[in-house]
Amino acid sequence: MAPKYNLSVLLFSRVVSEVGNMMFTFALSLFVLDTTESAFSYSLILGFSLLARTLGNIASGNLADRLNKKNLIVSAEILNALVLGILIVFLWREELNWTFTFYGSVLLNIFSSLLRVSTNAAIPELLKESQANKANGMFHSIGAISMIVGPLLAALFYEHVGLMFILFWSAISYGISAILLLFLSNPDTEISDTLKTTKKITKEQVTNFKDAITYIRSYVLLYFFLRTAAMLNFILYPMMVLVMPYIVYQVIGLTATGLSIIQAAWALGMTIGAAFIMRRNDTSHFMQKFFSYLLLQGILIAGWAFASLSVLQDFNDWFIVSVYSVLVFFLGGLQMFVQIPLYSYFQFRIEKSYRGKVWGIANAMTDIAAPFGLWIYGIVLEGVEWYIVPLVTGILVVLMCTYFVTSKGSKGQIAKELSKPLQQGG
Repeated sequence: MAPKYNLSVLLFSRVVSEVGNMMFTFALSLFVLDTTESAFSYSLILGFSLLARTLGNIASGNLADRLNKKNLIVSAEILNALVLGILIVFLWREELNWTFTFYGSVLLNIFSSLLRVSTNAAIPELLKESQANKANGMFHSIGAISMIVGPLLAALFYEHVGLMFILFWSAISYGISAILLLFLSNPDTEISDTLKTTKKITKEQVTNFKDAITYIRSYVLLYFFLRTAAMLNFILYPMMVLVMPYIVYQVIGLTATGLSIIQAAWALGMTIGAAFIMRRNDTSHFMQKFFSYLLLQGILIAGWAFASLSVLQDFNDWFIVSVYSVLVFFLGGLQMFVQIPLYSYFQFRIEKSYRGKVWGIANAMTDIAAPFGLWIYGIVLEGVEWYIVPLVTGILVVLMCTYFVTSKGSKGQIAKELSKPLQQGG
């Protein structure tokens, strides 16, 4: 088949996967909170799903290098449809509970990782180079748009049609995608040499991993920012995907539509923040203001406690939705002011021979922090008044950032490092 067909089907597959995952995740949060009223139960599902996605990325990378990538892509779509089909059966028999949704969410994250990694690995074999740039750009755009569209659609269907429709629609979409993907141009796969040298590659990977760890620890500023990024993922990810839905939907009692609008505002903030950063050729200013932007995020998070004020009982729900939407919109924009310059800065300053390994370890460090944050926040929400969680979290972030902003030693060391000229490849 022509590369043009391949591009169209791959884009359709990504739309189905991204929007379907966002719809399922959002609807899942509503279903679990409705049936269990437990933040901890929901945190278990989110945490293990994220852990499954992290491990799935690693395993999928090995599979994509050894097996037929087209078959992996098609298999991932079919498996996603089967998982949703099983959940539909349990829901139809009125036997669907949070345990089954737990297993379903974990499996969907694993298979979605397989789909995403296999698709990325197959692009050079399925598309022309000129199409690859377009595809990668559109993949990122689809991811951003799905964070806005997915929750809104899920809220609409959940409130007016029900969870069954969301599961059924997503399952059918995955099935149609799998059928279309069967007609992709079959990529050539050479696995014999890889299989013959498996033992040797494994030994080299272990050695390279140790060398990369040593390199990271010796690069003081990089190691410092990686630990900071892991800590932020420990805090900010649970705040948005666990604490916010629990506060808005379970405690305050806003509608699913209200919650979806708030989460869409967060995604919109990230999209606009990223667009603003992309227009700037020099991002060193943002790196120098790193902790100032984090401090502002801490203030915004502490502001979530505003809904606990008794005076707000006289206001309608849409006023609360509007205030939360504004808070998370700016939070999303500030996240991009922190994350994008951080990645861009180190991408060109990490030694060329270490770049792949270092970013692999960096992603693992930040990803693995989130599940533990989810579980801890889930436990805390069960034991304290809800407004204490964002208030204390925000204050802790502000205090930490104030220390680094005002500490002459820390600030001076960072400024000195950022002022060094760029040395490509070294």
